[in-house]
Amino acid sequence: MRSRALIFIFVLGALISEGSDISNESVLRHPNPERPLQERWEWAQNESKSYRTGYWIGYSIEKLMGKHSYTGSFHEGWKDKPSLSEIIYGIKVYDEESQLSDGEIIRRSARRALDDLEGRDQPEEKVLKQVAILFRFPRSGGFDRVRFNNMSLHVDLEGLPVVWLDKARDRESVALLTDLYQDATDDEAKEKIVAAVGIHAPSDPVLSFLENVLNSREHDDIREKAAFWLGQQDNTKALKILVRAAEEDRSSEVREQAVFAISQLDIKEATDALITLANDAEDYGVREKAVFWLGQGNDPRALKALLHIVNSDPSSNVREKAVFAISQMKNEQAVAVLIDLAYNGKYQNVREKAVFWLGQRNDPQSLKALLKIANTDLSMDVREQAVFGISQMRSDDATEALIDLAYNAGSYEVRKKSIFWLGQKATKKAASALENVVYDDEDLDIQKQAVFALSQLPKDDGIPKLIKICKTHPSSEIRKKAIFWLGQTDDRRAVDALVEIVRKQ
Repeated sequence: MRSRALIFIFVLGALISEGSDISNESVLRHPNPERPLQERWEWAQNESKSYRTGYWIGYSIEKLMGKHSYTGSFHEGWKDKPSLSEIIYGIKVYDEESQLSDGEIIRRSARRALDDLEGRDQPEEKVLKQVAILFRFPRSGGFDRVRFNNMSLHVDLEGLPVVWLDKARDRESVALLTDLYQDATDDEAKEKIVAAVGIHAPSDPVLSFLENVLNSREHDDIREKAAFWLGQQDNTKALKILVRAAEEDRSSEVREQAVFAISQLDIKEATDALITLANDAEDYGVREKAVFWLGQGNDPRALKALLHIVNSDPSSNVREKAVFAISQMKNEQAVAVLIDLAYNGKYQNVREKAVFWLGQRNDPQSLKALLKIANTDLSMDVREQAVFGISQMRSDDATEALIDLAYNAGSYEVRKKSIFWLGQKATKKAASALENVVYDDEDLDIQKQAVFALSQLPKDDGIPKLIKICKTHPSSEIRKKAIFWLGQTDDRRAVDALVEIVRKQ
């Protein structure tokens, strides 16, 4: 169920360009990268004692990643910085996107994220990439920062020297990080170590570490990070850990983070777990979050579960969240379910929410349903909500529907609401329709409502028509209403028209 939109937020990076200069940072490499990582780490700490201004210690692991995915961070201006490969090995890295501008890299990454959210994305080819894990040490004391970056990304190492330990196997990397976590005293450093462990491939040591942190007495922010990275592990053991946290953790924030993490697991059992939590969790917040994340996928099982919740959950808020979740699903069946709920929902609040979310769409099917509801529904509240929904649609057909309701709706209240929302449309067509209502309708209150709606239009659309009404309308009450609304603006045309009217009295 994982969305690349989320991955994009955490791993957006930039690639090195051909014109970058090789870094000035000095690099000290371990003479024998085949030695155990712990031994190399101890060597680095001993060798770095001579550095008086601070330094980095780093190594790399292999990670299976999407071909266009990157772990690291983007900062404006880093395009002129070298990549880690250049700094460490003096090797420039080129790939499909290496010659693009920073802005184009961001646009392409965002486009892929949106495609994923809208269900248009295909599984991305995965390749092995080198990811560096870097620790910054100040002049004295332990490390104060942990970073991880693809070797091909631009980096700014602040001019500090680098003690480089070369490649490490996952198991020894996780073992080292576990020891460093035990020695860390700063919460921010602990969070970074949790993330560094989380980027490793799923394994028992990784899962054990994250589970231990999640179930520890650490600050909730750290435990939430552990839950998040468990959601990147894509296996059933991680799922079981997260389900238990969602049901039993002492912190509501951690429980809800665990639900989110479950939604990110790319295994089919994750959807079943979310359905169970959405139906049965005692914690109201957990049920809401599970409902929300069910709506971010397109699994038929999720739609069926959400419909059941809409019709049966004892909480009106959870029912409303389920309607919203259905509205977020990107398939025709979900639209059909939403329309049916708008017509026939068991609860009034469900029907009103279904009508509202139909109004956030711009398809003819939803407009047709809203127009029918506005004209025929037995509930006036639902009918008025349908008028509002139509007003939110950005199409000429929606404007035409509002005009039709303003002229012909059988309900006085529906006509008034339609006229009001026409005044918010700010189109020539809406302005012309309102003017026709002012002059042609037989109901004085409806005419007054149309005058008010004209006053809400942009000045160039509304003021000339109000001036005309002031001078030519046969009803003195309507002329007075137009004069009143002209008096609420400081537009020069309105002032001149009012002066002219006064002089003629």
